[in-house]
Amino acid sequence: AHLVMDTASLAHLVVPYDSGAVEFSDFGAFGYWTNPLTERDCPKGEIRAQNGRPLLCVQVRPRGYAYNQAYEYQPGGHGNLQGDELVLYTVTPLGWYTYINQWRLADDGTITAQLGATGSLAPDNYTDARSGWPIGPGPSNYAENHTHVAFWRLDFNLGGRDHDRVEQYDTRSDSPGRLTLHRRLL
Repeated sequence: AHLVMDTASLAHLVVPYDSGAVEFSDFGAFGYWTNPLTERDCPKGEIRAQNGRPLLCVQVRPRGYAYNQAYEYQPGGHGNLQGDELVLYTVTPLGWYTYINQWRLADDGTITAQLGATGSLAPDNYTDARSGWPIGPGPSNYAENHTHVAFWRLDFNLGGRDHDRVEQYDTRSDSPGRLTLHRRLL
């Protein structure tokens, strides 16, 4: 077994509002305010504790086809394999939202980080510019539009911590019909 990744985490979360007057940093309380989970929160999974609190749901789920291959030239030659993924998630209420921080680790090596937000509209971020979500009676009250922007941190450690190296590969069309691969060490 070889270490591939040392850490993967949600690094920062900001919530800017369209007017530019408000920008919240919702990241500060992750971990501290994470909700304890129940069996209902983690169907067909296992709940893991941190500091004695049941905070992490661990599930193995089917992810769909790993491959599906039809061999027309070979009698009876049809094969397919369904893949699986390890799913890890926590649930954290912050302000008017409840965030679901989820990591999916697939059997083909794919890593997917997801952050969902559920909740209600904040009662104090109104606008009359009709650029938000209509609330209340009449055409004058709107909840201001905003975005939740997540930043992730992945610390890969192939070959150990002392051998970190980052390479970026880009393709560029140098002429019609011709792509060139460019490699950069970062």
